Amino acid sequence: MALPDPEAARAILIGTAHYAPDSGFESFPEVERSLRDFAEFLRTETGLPEQHIEMVLDPPDSRTIAARVTAAAQAATGLLLVYYVGHGVAVDNQLHLTHAGSRATDADVTALGYPIVRSRIKANARG
Repeated sequence: MALPDPEAARAILIGTAHYAPDSGFESFPEVERSLRDFAEFLRTETGLPEQHIEMVLDPPDSRTIAARVTAAAQAATGLLLVYYVGHGVAVDNQLHLTHAGSRATDADVTALGYPIVRSRIKANARG
C-alpha cells in the first residue's frame, strides 16, 4: 500500500482534555498525550512533515475548530486527515464534538455539529 504524498497531505489533530468543573463533562488529561503520540506516528511512519500536522489542544469554542478544519482543508491538495479525541454528544441524532467551552446541558449550542465539520471539508477541499 502506498502512503499519501507527504507534501500534499495535511493532518489536523483536535483534542479536548479539559472541561470546566461544572460543564457536565469529565476531563481527560491523557488526550494531550494521545495527540502528541499520533503526531509523532504520522511524522515517523508516514513521512508527513511536522509543519503539515496541526495540533489543536483544548479548543475554546466551535468557531476555533471550524476555522482550523477549514484552513487544513484549504491547504491540503491530497490527503486530509481530521482526528478528534474528546467527548462526543448526540443532539437530535447528530454527532456533536465538544470543546473546552461546551456544556452538557446546552450541547446543542455549545458543541460543534459534525455536519458543519463535514461541510467545511467539502466546501474547501482542493485535492
